[in-house]
Amino acid sequence: MISLNSSFMGKKTIFLVVFIINQMSGYSFAEMDRNTQAAELIEGLKDSQRDIQYRSAWVIGQSRTFTSSELIAALIESLNDQDPWVRAETLRALSQIEGNRKEQGLSLNQEVVRSCERYAKDSDPFIRSRSLACLANIQGLTPRVLEAAQDEVWLVRRVLIKFLVWGSRLNNNRDSRSSNFDMVLDALSDQDPFIRYTVIKGIKKSYESRFLKYLVGGLYDSNAYVVQESLDGIAQLKKDPVAIEALIRFFTSTKIKSYKGRVQYAIEQMTGKKLEEVLNNDSSGIGFRIDADEERNQSSREIDISVHIKNIQGEKVDTRVSSALILAWSETPEVINTIINATRDKDPRVRFAAVEALFGFPNFSIRKSDIVLKTLFEASSDINPFVRKKAVEKLRFFLHDKNYRSSVQAFLRKLTLNEKDAFVKAEAMEGLSDGNSP
Repeated sequence: MISLNSSFMGKKTIFLVVFIINQMSGYSFAEMDRNTQAAELIEGLKDSQRDIQYRSAWVIGQSRTFTSSELIAALIESLNDQDPWVRAETLRALSQIEGNRKEQGLSLNQEVVRSCERYAKDSDPFIRSRSLACLANIQGLTPRVLEAAQDEVWLVRRVLIKFLVWGSRLNNNRDSRSSNFDMVLDALSDQDPFIRYTVIKGIKKSYESRFLKYLVGGLYDSNAYVVQESLDGIAQLKKDPVAIEALIRFFTSTKIKSYKGRVQYAIEQMTGKKLEEVLNNDSSGIGFRIDADEERNQSSREIDISVHIKNIQGEKVDTRVSSALILAWSETPEVINTIINATRDKDPRVRFAAVEALFGFPNFSIRKSDIVLKTLFEASSDINPFVRKKAVEKLRFFLHDKNYRSSVQAFLRKLTLNEKDAFVKAEAMEGLSDGNSP
């Protein structure tokens, strides 16, 4: 039976599982035995309606119990579906079911591996990312998974970096000469701030001074979340004179008041003294042993913005999808307007990618504006439910801003009354019940 244990399912997920499985069957799905459940889901995967196929794959992907070969065969068949969202959700379900089999000591289905390897070369970056996540989950760091480091789309690169940092336990990796370790450190120069944030967060948890120079580089990052994680990481190295010196240099160079306040607090936690006292008593004369200009983590992946602005208006859908995503981290007005225009593309996959690129962690703090909010409101009424759900997911970031909270809450309340799609409605309900928003 499908477990609804809240330890690995949030409120929204439990709501969706109950809602969807009751819609799919005319009686209580939860009362069936596991074989009957699997049979119902296999029928759902073969259904002619896309929504039924997608929801069947989604339910399988939420369960830690399914392991049957028949279910795997049906999922592999679903990979031939023409709908990209069905294929993407099917790949997620295959990753989960093979993970279940691994936990129970069952053998790996090689057809799943072959299918994932095939789709890991797909021209759609969303399909590539799901395929690589599946391969990483069931096989680990294979050569094919490691190739993701060179993918032009950050969405795909994230899969590898998250697995390298968390899945392969960076904190326990004592061999700083290993190629995988170097790959993680190289990611500190990635143009995706979330990748840099992930690496710094992983480094911070090591509590080791050998990573200090990378944390110092993070102090000068353009993204506030990377800076804050770096500050926190350095603050853990109590009484380390080089760490203290690095923070003092950062304090004198930054003009951002919130950073200065965090440095003052960090110095006090590290030394037990006020920053002024540390500065007045420092007579060591040893100077700074880390040159911030030299150690700053510089971007090594140059992007020709003009090429992607042109490509986003081209004929090939997958090219438009990729270019919309690649432009996500540029802040020029021309790029922002290009992404906004792409949210109205004729193809829903491009609109979905544009909404993802327009407003999300960790660039949402600098993208928060009336025009972006208006664009997300429009996308929340898109004809495609996946685009609507993604737009509602992004709207939730505005709930944390008192200037926008009331209008977004009113919009989400109306949406919960009128929306027919269970996934979109659940996203809106989750936003309204978010504990961080009054």
